[in-house]
Amino acid sequence: MGYCYQSAFNKLDRVYEPTGTYYKLKGFKFNAGGYQFYTNDANGNWTSDDDRGISCVKYNRLNLPKQVTW
Repeated sequence: MGYCYQSAFNKLDRVYEPTGTYYKLKGFKFNAGGYQFYTNDANGNWTSDDDRGISCVKYNRLNLPKQVTW
């Protein structure tokens, strides 16, 4: 798997499976473009994860997850 980070931050932006690989990852789905995208809030918390079907994650004032929406 390949990992891409946002250029100005140390935040994961997307995950991809390089072309020509001899294996397929079990349980890891990629969208039609072959990439897995994540979104982050200003504190670096993940706010969505397409692989797991998570559309929204809200955090409390201590940056702990308080609500997850699938």
